[in-house]
Amino acid sequence: MTPFRLIDARSAAHAMTLLAEHGPAARLIAAGGDLLDLLKEGVAGALQPAPAVLINLGTADMADVAWSDAKLRLGAMATLADLAAHGDVRAAAPMLVEAIGRIASPQLRNVTTLGGNLLQRPRCLFFRHPLIDCFKKGGRGCPAAAAGDPRLQPVLVTAGPCCAVHPSDLAPVLVALDAVMEITGPSGLRAIPMDELYAGAERNPRAEAVIAADAVVTAIQIATDVFSGQAFEKFTVRGANDFASASVAVAVAVTDGVVRDCRIVLGGAALRPVRSREAETVVIGRKAAQIVTADIANAALPGAWASDAAGRIEVLRTLIARTLARAIAA
Repeated sequence: MTPFRLIDARSAAHAMTLLAEHGPAARLIAAGGDLLDLLKEGVAGALQPAPAVLINLGTADMADVAWSDAKLRLGAMATLADLAAHGDVRAAAPMLVEAIGRIASPQLRNVTTLGGNLLQRPRCLFFRHPLIDCFKKGGRGCPAAAAGDPRLQPVLVTAGPCCAVHPSDLAPVLVALDAVMEITGPSGLRAIPMDELYAGAERNPRAEAVIAADAVVTAIQIATDVFSGQAFEKFTVRGANDFASASVAVAVAVTDGVVRDCRIVLGGAALRPVRSREAETVVIGRKAAQIVTADIANAALPGAWASDAAGRIEVLRTLIARTLARAIAA
């Protein structure tokens, strides 16, 4: 592993000052679970120099959970365990707590941060192998497209040459909750809807999120008065401590027995979390008691690949039907 210097940041502003001072040689680090893996695997310097300086955000004051303008603000450095145990989070975003409970192990949840989970790199074995040429590392092709495990390749057709899937379980949940990411950069504070944050992956498949190298993710905002029902489901190859082969997050707003709003988001299926807008359109405006969730699930995957050796299309349909039923009944 390339030697590096670790510098503690006192705040987001101090972290940006350090980034400007050290330039491309610097990288931000939260708990480090993903970045240290990339450094040890020898791929952290694929598209830019391997970092000589790591700026530690763990010493910055960015872990609070608080209310702000009727929105629940989750600090980017809050650990997953702290979020899952927080009373306001449990009341306002139960499926976020549900998803956290399916991530890794209690030991890892004690140190993994919200921001780190949302910005982790793909788990593709080809991407993480230092001797294999891959588009995401600056190469020309995608070896996973021809030789990869079909259980870990995209189910949904997306633009771009990369076949990796987004590994975060919390990303589809926060897209479904219409959450917003706070990003502090040299030009000030920006708020980016989570859906737009990951949509940039199709414009630039070498990156998973549209965040400048000199910016710092400070918090996630969730409006808590929008959705009345929430549910999350995840399918893994192994029974526990595994990344999703497929996941679904559903949030619905039901008023007087009618679904007024609905978000159905698929995870583990493409380079980014994908909203099934076709299925959402079918659900919105209908009486909740008359919705046949299996029919909605069949309408949710019109862009799915015709061939899926691992059967993940059917897995996704099952998860969609199950989560939609749970969200409506909540």
